Amino acid sequence: MGFFDFLRKKKKVTKSNDDADYIKNNWRKLVPYWGAIIAGDEMLEDGTKFDSHVIYNPKLLRYEKRYLELSSIMAAKSITDKNLIANVRTCYMYFANFDESVKTKYKTSTSKMNDLIMGEKNQEKLIKKLAAMDYDEKKAKKENSVLNEQYLNYIKKFDQIVKKS
Repeated sequence: MGFFDFLRKKKKVTKSNDDADYIKNNWRKLVPYWGAIIAGDEMLEDGTKFDSHVIYNPKLLRYEKRYLELSSIMAAKSITDKNLIANVRTCYMYFANFDESVKTKYKTSTSKMNDLIMGEKNQEKLIKKLAAMDYDEKKAKKENSVLNEQYLNYIKKFDQIVKKS
């Protein structure tokens, strides 16, 4: 250490500075990645397609969820085309499907029903499987209600942030 080193200004590097730099340098790849996840053109890290009736752990995303969120906001703030902003807003809402409290993924009752219906081509077998299925309509309604509420929360958050500037 030199005698005059104390005169050098030390740049404070904070987490938000790191985040801002990362987003600034990578948002053009993050936003298309997120859109491709939602569209089903890009697979999650476990090799499955995104399903809006499933809650996932964010670790199944290639990039950190907060980076994807921040880059989506940055994209929306940097464009003026209302249709593109609406598309980004719609994709932003699906961040509700990614929650740290889920171990890997949680399939809602609706997802399980869809899998069964889409997976079985033989109508007679389908009817038997549906009859044997443990389907709780109250549970399914509650799951859908909670997920829809989270979608609305993400839409409100997006609107508040994007409309502030």
